[in-house]
Amino acid sequence: MKRLLLFVFLILSFNAFASNNALYFDTDASVTGLSGVSPSQFTVEFWILLDYAGNLYQGVYWSANESDERGVYVEQDHTISIWDQNQAQYNSSVALPLQQWTHVAFSYDGSNLKVYINGSLVNTLTGSGILLPTTNVTMGYGNGVYGDYDMANSALDEFRIWDVARSQADIQADENIELTVPQTDLVRYYNFDQGIGGGNNTGITTLPDVTGNSSGGTLNNFTLMGSTSNWVSDDGPLPLTLTSFKGYISGNDILLQWTTSHEINVQKFEIEKSTSGAAFRDVAEVAAQNAAGVSSNYEWTDYDASVSENNLYRLKIMDEDGNFTYSNAINIRGAGSSSGLKIYYLSGIGKLFGLRMPPAAPAGNYRLSIYNSAGVLIQSQQLNYDSYSNIYHIQILRPSVAPGIYTLVMDKGSYVLSKNLWVQ
Repeated sequence: MKRLLLFVFLILSFNAFASNNALYFDTDASVTGLSGVSPSQFTVEFWILLDYAGNLYQGVYWSANESDERGVYVEQDHTISIWDQNQAQYNSSVALPLQQWTHVAFSYDGSNLKVYINGSLVNTLTGSGILLPTTNVTMGYGNGVYGDYDMANSALDEFRIWDVARSQADIQADENIELTVPQTDLVRYYNFDQGIGGGNNTGITTLPDVTGNSSGGTLNNFTLMGSTSNWVSDDGPLPLTLTSFKGYISGNDILLQWTTSHEINVQKFEIEKSTSGAAFRDVAEVAAQNAAGVSSNYEWTDYDASVSENNLYRLKIMDEDGNFTYSNAINIRGAGSSSGLKIYYLSGIGKLFGLRMPPAAPAGNYRLSIYNSAGVLIQSQQLNYDSYSNIYHIQILRPSVAPGIYTLVMDKGSYVLSKNLWVQ
């Protein structure tokens, strides 16, 4: 992949690449409006990083049509397939690894489909008239016949479609480099080099086709800030995987515990606290263990907490270069902790977002409050949760609200939910 060759260009003080990024998809994120193409012979190739160990279909590049879902999918067993217009499956038979960039290529000559993983041939399948998606073409989330397809916290890079069946030698020669355009027989090319890796990319909401053969697609429900749900550095979208973050009352104190995996060049965890959702402050630092390949367990005790009041905590995860991302905020108080609130962004409209309540949330009236980073309350309203319809679309009222990180708090007496909110 192009990241593997970057050091060569640095030594020569020359870098032909724009920004060497990838696109990290969380559960609700998608790229829609892509202009598909389906030549009689083709090669589809791309880099993918799977960050999901569960059991679901993932829509890599597919047609979100109820009667025609042709395209490329990660299967429930983490093999990768092309489904044709008859929903026949042409499968790699080899599972993709987790937490590791992997190159995939499908080469079809009109009769035989060859599947390559990291340049090695893993399967040859016979099929006549296999078609690629041409309408309603989507990367990531969408509703399908077999459920919701999404990229489930995974990343894509260097997605290419050729109108010829490329040889194994051709695939191996180009898999680790970024292409210059034009290229003979290259009909679609998404290099994902937009934005600043892990930065504030709220204004970059399109994925261009750099061949110029189509207009590209539109990003939906991406946060576009931080190390997930954003344009990210293609040496890996996360310095770690935060597998759990919980808090418990321990006597008169509060014990925080969190677990990570795949730590790479993580410097430290800063623990931030608020009693209202406003004005989080740094209360402690814990050095990272950087134990790659194994789980790392951490804990910290807050001896200054009042267990009868709200105590909201979040982790600020810092890497060795000073970049950082926040965990979700959790609330610990006498009635215990509550979590599971989800926020998603709607169609690139910066001031409108969706709110999904967790299944265990009690029904009733909640006070919804949004605070800016200075602790100023910018919105407060009542929200009635009936436990049947758990999705709400919330409009931030003032158009002048500036982009940035905010804290949303849902309060129903002893039951409190909170989550960070990125306003575009």
